[in-house]
Amino acid sequence: MKKVILPTIICLITVSILAMLLYTAGSTDLQFRFEPLIEAPTDEGVPYILQDSINKIWVFFVSTRTDNGHKHVFYITSVDGGGTWSDASLFLPAFMPGRDVQWPVAFQDSTGRFWVAWYNHTAPYNADQVWFTTSGDGVSWTPARLLCGGHNDLGGFIEAGGRIWFFFSPLSNSWQTCYKTTDDGGNTWSDLVAITASGRRFPHATVLSNGTIFVVYRIGTINAGANIGYSASSDGGLTWKNGMVDDAPDPGWDDVPRVVEYDERIFVTFGRSYTQEGYEQDVWFRVWNGITWESPKQVTNSSINSLNNHPCPAFVSNELWIVFQTCVVYGSPGVIDRDIWLARERGIIPAVINVDPDTLNLKSNGQWITAYITLPEGYNAENIVLETVYLNGISAVWSEIQDDVYMVKFDRETVQACLTNEPDYDATLKSYDLTLTVTGELIDGTLFAGSDTIRVLSK
Repeated sequence: MKKVILPTIICLITVSILAMLLYTAGSTDLQFRFEPLIEAPTDEGVPYILQDSINKIWVFFVSTRTDNGHKHVFYITSVDGGGTWSDASLFLPAFMPGRDVQWPVAFQDSTGRFWVAWYNHTAPYNADQVWFTTSGDGVSWTPARLLCGGHNDLGGFIEAGGRIWFFFSPLSNSWQTCYKTTDDGGNTWSDLVAITASGRRFPHATVLSNGTIFVVYRIGTINAGANIGYSASSDGGLTWKNGMVDDAPDPGWDDVPRVVEYDERIFVTFGRSYTQEGYEQDVWFRVWNGITWESPKQVTNSSINSLNNHPCPAFVSNELWIVFQTCVVYGSPGVIDRDIWLARERGIIPAVINVDPDTLNLKSNGQWITAYITLPEGYNAENIVLETVYLNGISAVWSEIQDDVYMVKFDRETVQACLTNEPDYDATLKSYDLTLTVTGELIDGTLFAGSDTIRVLSK
C-alpha cells in the first residue's frame, strides 16, 4: 500500500486545487473586478441594472447633467457583454423639467414588455409621486402614468400569477411594505395590499424558481440602527412568512437591499454604514444557500471611495454583476463627486491544457516542461498575463503565442524537485499517472484553469 501514497497524494492535491478554484467561482467566496462605469463632473447615482431577453444590458441612473442641475433619469446600454457601452441618454418618458426625478427601477416581463418606474419630487416633499412607463421594444415608450401618490420608497416590479406586481413602502401606511397589481398592461391597478408591519422601507422583490415571492426591505432607521428583513409567500400572496436576512453588527447599519436568485441561491446586496451619518459605507451581500444564510461578504472598501452604496445586483451571462453609487465626502454634509461603478464577478473559464512531455522521466536532464493553453471561443490568448500562470503552484518562466495557443514554459528541474522531495518518494511506483493543473488570469481579471494527465517514470 505504501507504494501508491505519493502519486495518490499528488493527484488529490491537484484535484483539490482545481476544485477549490471552481468552488470559488460557484460559491459565495466570489472575487470581483471593478471598473468605473459612469464618471462625470455632475452628480450621478442610484443605479439599476437589467439584462433583457436578447442579452442587452441596461443601466438606469440619475444625473444632474441637464436642466440646471435637476436630477433626471438617464441610461446606458451594452450589446457586447459589457465590453463597450453607449453614451448616456436622457430617459424621456421620465423627464419633467424643473423637477427632480429619482430612483429608477426596471423590469422585463415574460412577454418582453419593459416596465420602468421612478418618483418625482413635488411640493410639499411628502407628496412625492410614483410614475411608470412601459415599452414593447425598449425604443417606443408609453406616456408616463401615475402609479402611486404620496411619499413612497420605491421597490420594483415582478410577474406572478399572470399579473404584474409593484412593491413599495408608502409614508401614508407608516412605511409598511405594500404592493399593487395589474393584469391589463398597467391601465388599472388593484387596491393597496400591505404585507408587513410598519417601518419596512426600500423593498425589493423577486420570484424564486420554485414560485415563491421573496421581498427584502430595511427595518429601522440609519441613525437608530437598521437591519435587513424579508417576507416570503408561496401561495401567490395569500400568506406571508417573515424573517431576517441580516442583523447588522454594532456599529453597523444596513440599507437599501436588493435581491436576485441564481442556481437556487438567493443573493441579497445592501450598503453597510459604520457611522450614523451614513459615511464610510461599503457594498455587502449575503446568500441563502437553501439551508442557511451564509456569512455576509464584503464587496467594496474605501480603496474605491469613502461611500459605496445603493448596490443593485443582476446575473449577467451567469456572472454576478453589481452596479453601485460611489461618493467622496468632504466635510458635513458636503457629499460630492458621485459616480457609478460596476463590480463584476471574476468567473473561472475552462481552458484546454496540453502538457509536454506526455511522459516525464525524472532521470532526464531536460530544461523545460511546456504547457499549451487554449482558451474558449471569445477569449484571446494574447490577454493572458504571464506572471499569473502557475502549474501546480509553480510559476511560469516565459511564453509565446502560436496560432491562438498560449505556449508557456516551466522550469523542469523545479517541477521534478517538487516530486522527488516528497518524504515517500523512495516508495513510489516505477511509473504512475499524474494530473497537472494550470491556472492563470487575463488582463481583465478573468480567471482560467485546466488540467492534463501525463505519465511519470520515477526510477
